[in-house]
Amino acid sequence: MWDILLLSFRESFEAWLVIGIIITYLKNKKCNNFVRSVYFGAVSGFVFSILLGVGIFNEARSLGGVGKEIFEGSMMLLAAGLVAYFIVWMNKQNQNIACLIKNQVEEKNTNLGIFVLSFFSVLREGVELTAFVLTKLESNPLAVLLFTLVGVALSILATIFIFYAASHYMIKYIFKFLGALLIYFGAEMFSEGIMKFLPLTGEEWEMILALVFALPAIYIFFKNDILDWYQKGKLVK
Repeated sequence: MWDILLLSFRESFEAWLVIGIIITYLKNKKCNNFVRSVYFGAVSGFVFSILLGVGIFNEARSLGGVGKEIFEGSMMLLAAGLVAYFIVWMNKQNQNIACLIKNQVEEKNTNLGIFVLSFFSVLREGVELTAFVLTKLESNPLAVLLFTLVGVALSILATIFIFYAASHYMIKYIFKFLGALLIYFGAEMFSEGIMKFLPLTGEEWEMILALVFALPAIYIFFKNDILDWYQKGKLVK
């Protein structure tokens, strides 16, 4: 169950970081009239994510034996697929993630546009978290909800710390750390999902399948950083 807490922390922390960047940027630009739309969008996205997750989780738990196994395995592969999409998407961004978000704010320069941006920034992470939670159909629903909410609460505290007690330059590295954490969970979901559909057993197969997912993901996610470090090293010499 601790993996649910870590996943809910990771997904909600990324959402709140995005919301924090949007609010900070708007305040720096003296566009305080848009800040309320950010809060409305974030809260709406959060509530919608909770309702979506609880609704699908309850429906999925009503499935029969084989159907539940197939659904659970499918959710594991879907979760791994979402992680892979995130890794590829991040690799295509040639600029700092904070700069990317600021550019999106510039494009959505109306109250409705800012609301939609905030809503989907939170909802996107909520959908990813829902996919992860749906791999825990055999767990106690109240325990899943409790650990999820604890992870969300901890992520709010961590976000407040980042924006009020730490340097904003840390955000880039925080996204990298969160991405690495996501790769770990994605590899775990990928291996478990494959093993639900194929006649494979044992920790050896689980490790091999996890590496099949993790090694390419790590290379793609950190490739640009490795090249930057290499170029800087050459310049120093």
